[in-house]
Amino acid sequence: MEEFSFKGEDGVRIKFSDIKGKRLLILYDTKCNACKELMEELSETELPADLSIVKAAFDINPKLNGEVFAIRHSPEVFLVAADGTVLAKHLYSVEKIQEALADAE
Repeated sequence: MEEFSFKGEDGVRIKFSDIKGKRLLILYDTKCNACKELMEELSETELPADLSIVKAAFDINPKLNGEVFAIRHSPEVFLVAADGTVLAKHLYSVEKIQEALADAE
């Protein structure tokens, strides 16, 4: 299977292997109002040191689209473990993100 990758909002392609050793919170379609509000709330929230937040543009690797990373909503938020395992998806609030992080401990 091709490595998971996506373009960030700045247009640069990000491969999961580029950020190994960290859990990722991937936010898709960060231009919508709900996602902007979530980003603001996250900026005011204490998060684990091993969590990286990345904003994905629209071209998430199509080989994974339709499987684990299927985009069915906008915005979409995924929590991904350091080994690439999807820990949770559809995390539309800080509370849901914190629950998913606690469950992943």
